[in-house]
Formats: sequence, structure tokens, C-alpha cells
Amino acid sequence: MTTTTQAAALATRDRLARRYMPEADALARAMARRLRGLAELEDLQQEARFALVQAAARVTPGTDPRHYFRCSIAGALRRYVRDRLRLVRVSRRAHEAGGYPLGHASLDAPMTEGGPAFIDLLEAPEPEDDAPRDALAAEVAQMAERLPAADAAALRLLVMEGRSLREAAAILGTSPMTASRRRDRAVDAIRYALGA
Repeated sequence: MTTTTQAAALATRDRLARRYMPEADALARAMARRLRGLAELEDLQQEARFALVQAAARVTPGTDPRHYFRCSIAGALRRYVRDRLRLVRVSRRAHEAGGYPLGHASLDAPMTEGGPAFIDLLEAPEPEDDAPRDALAAEVAQMAERLPAADAAALRLLVMEGRSLREAAAILGTSPMTASRRRDRAVDAIRYALGA
């Protein structure tokens, strides 16, 4: 590379780095919030900015580098956390044994000695009205009767009865691919008839 070409490449890199520096800082701040005091914001910003400058040197001219920059910076921050921070990881067995602040508790277990269980304090969900669903199912069943027999049989076996492709193909005496095509034709015809 000539000195002129190198200078132009460095100028492009620096221009891209300055343009996307606020995004690098935002990713560093988000990681600092997630780690809550385990890492210094300035260290994370330095890692993010360094990753941005490195990524800016590798960008192909004429492309939108935003996604590439975000992935490069996020990867650099994750590597920094993995390699540089002293995070203590508790084994699953020790965690489930209890004594750690993020332990698991059953929803059925009483919240206090002799008190109600947490699940008893939750509101019950509203019952669903099945009438519209039943009316649609009846309409679909009527439409299926007007389909060609092979397509209607594939629809009934695969969709309404929930059989596997192999089971349905064995019953219909066809290959699984043919059964799948017949089902798809039937579903498309019903969708068309419903205007969906």
C-alpha cells in the first residue's frame, strides 16, 4: 500500500469510528448497568471504542456497517467480562441446595410460616369464550366436505386428528410427501374461501 492509500484508509476508519462512537458508548453503558458495579464504565467504554476502531478498519466501502459494528462491540465486551472480571459462578448443585440469594422457591410453598402460598394470591385467568372457535371449526368442517376426497382426508388426518405424516400416508396409501401436498392444497383452499 502506498502512503496515500494508507492515509485514505486511516481517514475513512477514523471518520467511521467518530460517527459510531455514541453507539459504542451506549453498548458499554448497557453492559455496565447489567453488571451493576462489577465493572467500571470507563473500562467498558475503552473496550467498546477499541473494538469499534478495529471493526471500522475492516469495513467494506459502500456497505452499512451498523450491524457489524454492534456485533463486534458486543462480542468484545462479552470477552472482556469473561476474561478480565472476577465473577464467581455458583454450581447448579450448590445453587439448588439453597443458601444463595437467587434460590428457587415453589409457587405452592407458603410465603411465610403458616401463610398462604404465592399461587393462591394470583388472580385466576378469565375463561375463554369457545363459541366463536366452535363456529369456525364447524364452518371449516363444512368446507372440508366440499374439497376433493383425497385432500379432505389428508386435512382430517393431519390437521384435525393431529396424526404424523407417516401415519397419514400409511392410511391414505401414499407417500408422506403426497400426503403433505394434499394437506397444503386443502388448507390453501380453506384459507381462500375464508378470505384469510
